[in-house]
Amino acid sequence: MAGRFVKGTTDEPEESTSLGRKGVRNPRFFKTFARKQFAEALPVIVSVLLDKAKSGSVSHLKLLVELSGLEKDPDPKKMKPRGKSLEAILTEQWAKDKAEAALKPATGGWR
Repeated sequence: MAGRFVKGTTDEPEESTSLGRKGVRNPRFFKTFARKQFAEALPVIVSVLLDKAKSGSVSHLKLLVELSGLEKDPDPKKMKPRGKSLEAILTEQWAKDKAEAALKPATGGWR
C-alpha cells in the first residue's frame, strides 16, 4: 500500500547519533515514524477485522464501519442551512439598484 507515510521519503534519519546510542530515534520524528508504521500495518489490521466481522462479531463490524467512515452519511435534518450564494446576493443588489434608479427622476441634460 503506497501512501504519504509509506513511501519513506521523509527527511528523518534512521538512527540518532546525538547520544551515541544506535537504534534510538529522535523524539521529534516520533509522529512521522508512528504514522508510517501504522500505515504499513493497516492492510493486515483491516483484513483481520473483516474476517472477524464476517464470522459474526458485532464489535469488530462496528469498529470497521467507524474506521471506514461509512457511518458518516449526512443526515439532511442535521445539516445546517446554507446561506445565499454570492451570485444570488449580487443579483438581488443589482435588481434593487436598478429599481431605485428607475424611480429617480431624470436630471441634468440641456435646459
